[in-house]
Amino acid sequence: MADRLALIDAIEAAIHQDVGRNIGALFAAARGGLRGAVAALADCGDFGGSGTVGLITGFYVPGGDPPAAETDGPVAVALLVHALRRIGMSCRVCTDEPCAAACRAALSGLADVPVDVVPLGDDISFYVTLLDDLFLAGPWDTIAIGDGGNEIGMGALPASVIHTHIAHGSAIACVTPARYLIVAGVSHWGAYALIGGLAVARADWLGTLLACLDPALDQAILEATVRDGPAVDGVTRRQTLTIDSLDSTTHHAVLEAIRMLVWGAEAG
Repeated sequence: MADRLALIDAIEAAIHQDVGRNIGALFAAARGGLRGAVAALADCGDFGGSGTVGLITGFYVPGGDPPAAETDGPVAVALLVHALRRIGMSCRVCTDEPCAAACRAALSGLADVPVDVVPLGDDISFYVTLLDDLFLAGPWDTIAIGDGGNEIGMGALPASVIHTHIAHGSAIACVTPARYLIVAGVSHWGAYALIGGLAVARADWLGTLLACLDPALDQAILEATVRDGPAVDGVTRRQTLTIDSLDSTTHHAVLEAIRMLVWGAEAG
């Protein structure tokens, strides 16, 4: 057990790479979150792998060219759905209306996955709806992945950490907490880490999930999302095959580091 926990911690360390957001303090405050998230999902369905997982994603970029959902979110959710379904879990995705097309494009290889679309019209913004209410509505465990302080679930961190270290932190900090929070240099990497952590935690899932840490699959999802959603990079606001202005070579270096850690668990 100690060896597995150490490997999960090593996977978490692999995603604790700051790409220019000054989030080192957020990494420190959230350290251990991957352990909790992995344990919660590993226990899902009374150890039978038959539980149901709901995934909430989507952030609309009205100033994008074209206006569209950003790539960081839907692509990772689709990769997680591929992995979770292969170990027997049922998944459904929820997003808001402006991000629905990108989510459906990301899930195009999984046509039977339900996508619940929440309409706009609340008092937050013309482009954002109250998905936080859904996140907190049930008796379920909540897991969140974020990289900047504004994402759902970041309310699990002390507000002072975000206010002090993140530009405009007091204005953008999310107050909605998650029970388990994974902070990554890029949110997309949290999907890699969660898949890798589950592979380490459950020997019966290891081979199946190792196969899902596949750069070709990740790239195919990104291409479909950008092309057919469409979707745009949340930083550059352009319709390119990048996530947070970083190309696939950069992301897949992180994926490969996690894959090698998981491979070590299998070899051992």
